[in-house]
Amino acid sequence: MKRALVFSIDALVAFLLLTTALGAFALMRGSFVSPMVENEGVHAVAQNAVSVLAKARIYDVRRLPEVDALFESGALGASDLNKSVLEVLGGFWAANDSGNFSAASNLSRAVLSPAMPPDAQWAVRIEDDMIYNTSAPDVRHSLAVSRRLVSGVAAELPSTGCVARAFVERIRGKHEKAYAFFGGFVGEGNVTAVVRGVPADAQIENVVLEVNAGDNLSFYANGVSCGSFAKTAGSYSVDSWTVTAPACLDALVKAGDNNFSINFTGSLLQDKYLGGGFVAVTYNTGTMSPPPQYSLTEYLPGVDGLFNLYSSFYVPGTLNLVSAHLRFLNNYTTMLFVGNKTLMTWNGTNETQTVDIPNANFSAAFPDYSAISMRTVPIRLKVVANMTGGYGNADVVLITDVSGSMDWRMDSDSTYGVNRTRTCNDTLLLTQGNSQRMSVARCVDAQFVDAVMEGVGNRIALVSFSSSIVNYTELTNNSAYLKSVIGAYQPSGATCLCCAINKAYDILAAQSGENRTRFVIVMSDGVPNVRCVPTCSADLRAVSMYNSTQGFAAGTNGLIMKWDGTAWASQTPPSTSYDLYGVSNTLASPAFAVGESGKIYKWNGASWVQDTDTGYYDHYAVSLYSNSLAFSVGESGRIYGWNGASWSLQSGTGSNTFRGVSIYNTTLAFAVGNSGKIYRWLGSSWLEQADTGGNTFYAVKAYNGSLAFAVGDSGKIYRWLGSSWSQNTDTGGNTFYAVDIWNGSLAFAAGSSGLIYRWTGTSWVAQASPTSNAIRGLSFVNGTYAKAVTAGGEILSWDGTSWATEWHYQCDNGNSSTGKYCSDNDDCSLTSSCPSRNANYSSCRAHNELNATAHAVGFGPVASCTFANNTLYAVAQCGNGSYFASTNASELADFYRSLARTIVQASNTSQIMTLSGAINSTLFSDSYFEFHYTPATPDYGYQELLIQRETPYFASCQGSVYFPSQMSVDSFRMTSFSSADWTANVTLKNSAQDWLNVFDLSVYNGSSYGDTGDPFFVALNASLLRSGEYNYVDVRTQSAPGNQSPSCSQKNRAIYEGRIKAAVNYSGVFLQCRARNATVYYDLDYDSAPDGYVNLTIGTDLPSAGEEYVAVDQLDVYGNAVDDALQRLLNQLNMYAEIGDSGPAGSMTNPIDVQLDSEVGSSAVTGQGIPFLWGPSEVEVLVWT
Repeated sequence: MKRALVFSIDALVAFLLLTTALGAFALMRGSFVSPMVENEGVHAVAQNAVSVLAKARIYDVRRLPEVDALFESGALGASDLNKSVLEVLGGFWAANDSGNFSAASNLSRAVLSPAMPPDAQWAVRIEDDMIYNTSAPDVRHSLAVSRRLVSGVAAELPSTGCVARAFVERIRGKHEKAYAFFGGFVGEGNVTAVVRGVPADAQIENVVLEVNAGDNLSFYANGVSCGSFAKTAGSYSVDSWTVTAPACLDALVKAGDNNFSINFTGSLLQDKYLGGGFVAVTYNTGTMSPPPQYSLTEYLPGVDGLFNLYSSFYVPGTLNLVSAHLRFLNNYTTMLFVGNKTLMTWNGTNETQTVDIPNANFSAAFPDYSAISMRTVPIRLKVVANMTGGYGNADVVLITDVSGSMDWRMDSDSTYGVNRTRTCNDTLLLTQGNSQRMSVARCVDAQFVDAVMEGVGNRIALVSFSSSIVNYTELTNNSAYLKSVIGAYQPSGATCLCCAINKAYDILAAQSGENRTRFVIVMSDGVPNVRCVPTCSADLRAVSMYNSTQGFAAGTNGLIMKWDGTAWASQTPPSTSYDLYGVSNTLASPAFAVGESGKIYKWNGASWVQDTDTGYYDHYAVSLYSNSLAFSVGESGRIYGWNGASWSLQSGTGSNTFRGVSIYNTTLAFAVGNSGKIYRWLGSSWLEQADTGGNTFYAVKAYNGSLAFAVGDSGKIYRWLGSSWSQNTDTGGNTFYAVDIWNGSLAFAAGSSGLIYRWTGTSWVAQASPTSNAIRGLSFVNGTYAKAVTAGGEILSWDGTSWATEWHYQCDNGNSSTGKYCSDNDDCSLTSSCPSRNANYSSCRAHNELNATAHAVGFGPVASCTFANNTLYAVAQCGNGSYFASTNASELADFYRSLARTIVQASNTSQIMTLSGAINSTLFSDSYFEFHYTPATPDYGYQELLIQRETPYFASCQGSVYFPSQMSVDSFRMTSFSSADWTANVTLKNSAQDWLNVFDLSVYNGSSYGDTGDPFFVALNASLLRSGEYNYVDVRTQSAPGNQSPSCSQKNRAIYEGRIKAAVNYSGVFLQCRARNATVYYDLDYDSAPDGYVNLTIGTDLPSAGEEYVAVDQLDVYGNAVDDALQRLLNQLNMYAEIGDSGPAGSMTNPIDVQLDSEVGSSAVTGQGIPFLWGPSEVEVLVWT
């Protein structure tokens, strides 16, 4: 078979289609056919010819002589066998020379000629170039054109090239540090830390000691001196010393333990501490990435002195097992706290002790390890001994009762047999029941002062009271002065307990800052009998509720009370010289109050001001409908209307006094008063609507156009039915002063002697009342909530079922410290009194508004007086404090001492403690916690590179950290130098978090941080951080929960680790792939200045681009695939763009952040002829008859 064709299946199908079309073409040539049929046949031949070119491979036509000749000449090769004929034609054409054009022509003719009909004319054309044609195309006959696109070819451009990639298999160096971190507070004594993890190939550069030190120090590495250093003055100062002395660096060992000792040069134990920091060995290493890690050992620093450790740990994954190994010498009790759990209490001995705490102990304390996984957990290791010091922030007001009963015996309410001569030096004072209460009080007060003042920084103020305040001092730490004042106390007068607590409030409010811990010690020996309100009586006349969180009550002497949803608070009126009789709060703002001598007051949303003064006549009621309509009514028939800007006297209202008014809408309102007169507002004027006789109406309420009620004397209630008024009921001789309606089946009327009636929709029914005082005002909030006020100063509340007293002006109030004697009973059989409730109110106010803790002490036989006992207990309860009472002077002295210790500990704002007595305490640096966990981050993979970095110092409490887009963050530590305070709060902001709280120390202890650890660094869950953007971190310290410092150390920073892929993949197709020798500069300490350069080679198995080493700005990144791959790799390794960096990555002006090896790995695909992405170009087959 001389011209055999062996086709692939696709090519065979195309060839069969072509032969079918040729048969049709032959039939057309043998007989007359219509032009349409002829055109269809020609088109079929052209389409199927193009299909043959596209689907037939060179392998299919290899045996054709013309194709064989192309192989013989070298125009085609083995790599072309699997290409389609169409692709090869395009390649010949793209070469754009006569030889390749001839080859394309021969190939076209060889493949298509055997299959074309003898009489058919045809041609192959690419773009505008004719490749082969049997004759010139003739458009006068049937002509068909079929097209295909071929990609990867373009005129005068090569159709194939090569690609390259680059990767790092090893490096010469990168900058790292091995750290030993100190906790938030490590002391008190000389400190030892061990740095582990310096790799065997490390080139050590220096040692860095960065700490908040309590005193000057000497620094040693493995016993060799690294220098002596003087700390910067100040408790919160942070120093960073970099040691490069050869003797010190030569003492360090690689791949082993390095013991660093910090010996303080001062003599005071309390100054021998570190308030956070680290020691770090800085080195260069060729290690690309760490091995997989599934366990972590956190070593504790060693302390020789009084070990007092506040620190933390962080497990970077899901915790599975945890244990602890502690070795210490301590002749006192040792306690370990983890989070808010006590993990160990160990009795002291004079020998070294080793304590191993197994996983079972931890799992018992933390049943769910998620509570201590991937979060910063505080730890505290403490010595329990006679701690007497510390820096305190307590402000204490010590209150002493010096009323007449303090002259009595301790053990009875009697002056019989009392001994007034005993002093603190008399041992009988605290042991004999006949000791004078005042003498005992003077003694325990003085002892209390001494105990509290042991905490440096604590302050005390004194308040003594009887009928009012007898004496008081300012807050001071002068214990001698305080004890001299105490020594002058003498008993006399009545008992105004609330006066003393209010004076304590005034002292703390004026002299104690929010960052101080506040205490009030309330001592009394009996029942209070003096009030703290300005008057002995109060008369509330009206109440109006806007909603459940705003309402006003008004009364005599300008009294205005405001409801905020939880409590009633006194408002400052424009004047206290005028009684107020009416108030309307139907809008949030404004509201109006009216009263004596024509005064109209206005609430502007923030305060009450006088809106107008209409003259001599009193106003008794006001009703506000909208911002442009209100009415106020009063004496001698006066009705004043408000238009939104001013008040004006209305006409046609007669001369009878009006006492109530209510507006339903702009065209319907009612005013009622003396002589049974009811007036109606018609929208533009008032007219008399009804005359019911001699009744006096005190209130009216219009609910809608057909329902209103008017109430007054003689127990009668009148109803408006839409056209007239008529008597609805007669309850007898009662007088009603108030009425309000919620809907057609719910209303209240109330009045004299506390009577309350309820409207059911058909009748009025008497209700149980909690008061016997006249009810003067009513106001609904909703269908299950209403308020009422009484002439006795009470405010009542209805809960949908019953009425109860909610608040009493004379009892649940009172900010005065001068006292008001109102002849109150002080019998022990009482259950309540206004002086007692005034004291409770004052304690609540001090606690709620100043966060002061109130403790109460009962002197003498208070416990046998139920009312006195209950009063002091309530004071302590509302003040969130403790209460103790006794007739035993010795027990009282013990309680005062215990209270002083509690205050010193709770207010301890410092982690520095001092110890009285002999001490023998050492914590050894081989103590540790061991964690086994499942990591949250994957193991490092091939060609991944660990990058470690410290940020510059944060200028304030808030700083930002930028992570390069090519980096995946694995760990992040935010350091915090808190000195003797606690790092308490850390928040994070980025594109995914809006100031997310990532650490809150108060969740472990919301009352005191004394036994709570203090982290030097707070570790963040790396998944919360975002690469390619700034992440903002805010760090705050506190001396106690809630006492946040307004400032922070300016030496805080972030320390983090991340990974990058030290490889770049294949990129575009290039003309050539040639090996390159290049000079690459590097900067390992991120200061933008090159630390050196390396001459490297990439692509050693490829033809060379030249023997000389060229700068990276000379790389042929457009023509050489290897150069392009190298530059892309350098860009990947150039993570941090510093100010001043310019030029391509790896140049002298823009060094990369890794020192590469002299050979960089590369692989290139060159021999397979990677097609370029030129085109596409258009190939046409033309057929005509």
